[in-house]
Amino acid sequence: MLSDVTSQSQPQRAKVRTVKTIELKQPGIPLWRQISNVLDREITDGKLKPGAAIPSEHELMTRFDVSRHTARKAVARLREQGRINVSQGRGAFVREELLQYTVTERARFAKDIRQQGFIAHNRFIAAKKLPATAEIARLLKLPTRGQVWRLAALSYVDGVPVSLGRIFHPVSRFPDILEKREAEPDLAAVYAQYGIKDYTRLATWISTRVPTEAEATLLQIDVLDPVIVSQKVDVDSTGAPIEYNETLFSGRNVRLHFPATDLSETWGLVSQPPKISRTILD
Repeated sequence: MLSDVTSQSQPQRAKVRTVKTIELKQPGIPLWRQISNVLDREITDGKLKPGAAIPSEHELMTRFDVSRHTARKAVARLREQGRINVSQGRGAFVREELLQYTVTERARFAKDIRQQGFIAHNRFIAAKKLPATAEIARLLKLPTRGQVWRLAALSYVDGVPVSLGRIFHPVSRFPDILEKREAEPDLAAVYAQYGIKDYTRLATWISTRVPTEAEATLLQIDVLDPVIVSQKVDVDSTGAPIEYNETLFSGRNVRLHFPATDLSETWGLVSQPPKISRTILD
């Protein structure tokens, strides 16, 4: 519960400072936790809307008349609860609804995002031809040290970076794929230029980790925010591998959906996924 408290006027002061403090109605509950509860209610009630900036530490210090340490702990608790996202250099923001990417045999990220009403685009930040490592050669069924393209790309949705990918293509089959991919955002259309009418996902591996500082900077997330690591191999209609891809998705912004059967879409599970609990221990 908030109450207005006006400080007593001092003879030597010309101004009277007005601040808001929290009345400790429940002894034993830390002040930082009560502040986070106030902000949590404001998010739930819609006073702080999805995407809105959370008050800065200085603003919280002034509003609640607390120390920087207390304000910082209150914000940290909201972050731990998944109520806010922290972006390096930008501040803290109320968490928006998760972007859902449905992974199927013929998953197409850009198409999937467009169908949700968003605008998606890629920005290639690095490209190099190099001999394949033994692991990449195995995944793409290439001779040892066979030449591959290694591309690095940031994917944006409505201007916000949501994934960072490292992509490998056989050079022998795709000698100028960088130019084609930069000119054409639809990968299926790019493959069509090489005579590939259809392609499917052979396998997908999912894991998690925390990002490096460079990765977090590019994704505009905190270094402690988890990332989803998706590794996949795509093949053409003859079963020949055409791409190996390792992509980091922001765990705070993206949810991956793997429908087990066609009933998933029939039941509306694609468009209306279940809500995620803030904690399994409630």
